[in-house]
Amino acid sequence: MIRLPSRADIDAAKERLPIDELWRSLNLPGQPKASCRSPFRDDKRASFSIFDEGRQEKDHATGENFDGPAFLAKALGLSTGEALERFVAMAGVHATDCDDACSLNEAKNTPHDSARSKPHLSRFQLPLAAELQAIARDRALDQGAPSIAKRLGCLKCGHVCGYHSWILTDPLGWNAEARRFGRSTYPAYGELSERKAHTLKHSSKSWPVGLGVDQALIKNASLIAVVEGGPDYLAAWHFIYQAKRWDVLPIAILGRAIHGLHSDALGLLRNKRVKFFPHVDSDNGGLEQISMIGDQLRAIGCQLTYFDLVGLRTLEGSPVKDLNDIAQSDWSESAELAELFT
Repeated sequence: MIRLPSRADIDAAKERLPIDELWRSLNLPGQPKASCRSPFRDDKRASFSIFDEGRQEKDHATGENFDGPAFLAKALGLSTGEALERFVAMAGVHATDCDDACSLNEAKNTPHDSARSKPHLSRFQLPLAAELQAIARDRALDQGAPSIAKRLGCLKCGHVCGYHSWILTDPLGWNAEARRFGRSTYPAYGELSERKAHTLKHSSKSWPVGLGVDQALIKNASLIAVVEGGPDYLAAWHFIYQAKRWDVLPIAILGRAIHGLHSDALGLLRNKRVKFFPHVDSDNGGLEQISMIGDQLRAIGCQLTYFDLVGLRTLEGSPVKDLNDIAQSDWSESAELAELFT
């Protein structure tokens, strides 16, 4: 049910989130300024105007006028009520309310039993088409990647800590992690520092996201690709989609606050061929984590390999740090792409 925000909250949101910032957070095409081209159509000349300190916009070609919520409704194809609710959330008017935060000691290798709480996911919705497009743009991925995650029940959208976010989980729902649209960070709150990803309360990080899908997918997979974090999970589907390697199933370790995989997860992975895609980190934390998890997997008959990202560079020339970065490199378009899933 849509809960319309108060007039005071809407006015506060318009002050906090001008249209040019909203435009950038949605990763729309073009450059927002006083006179610019429309982000909604093929604009041959600058027919957009942003004015009133970013609170108003006019399309001189169509005669349309927008404030922040109306601009959001146009960009995401939302109703007026949906746009008002999301606009206030994106502006962070109630951003200090973050009661779904996972405590620092909660996300460990805790038992999965019927009495244990799971993250509360019913308040989130399946992504709209425009949200799938925004996620793909944020991460420079084919839209097929988040679309596949949605179909598998691994991707939802909603408000987390007062911000418009996408949430990675799976149908079993033991673990869930949120990220803000526009690649913005969540501000510090209580014992939580500023962070790119927000773990939802009652999550168990010993459960790899993506392992709770239809068991037939696990059984028929010739390779399990183990990645770090939500962006790399979507990047894995990006490359699977490009290569049409439907025999590959990615799963994601969300963070490093774990002491190994849960026994239920290990039962599903028994005797599988597993390939790790660790981040390139200065502290070698990714390699240390796969060493620990690798010992568990070898003990249940898994064959293990890993993909080394060291030496690869993005199109801008910076070192590749994770699988998502490969999508922005020359390497991703070369014949070597087949090496990902060998």
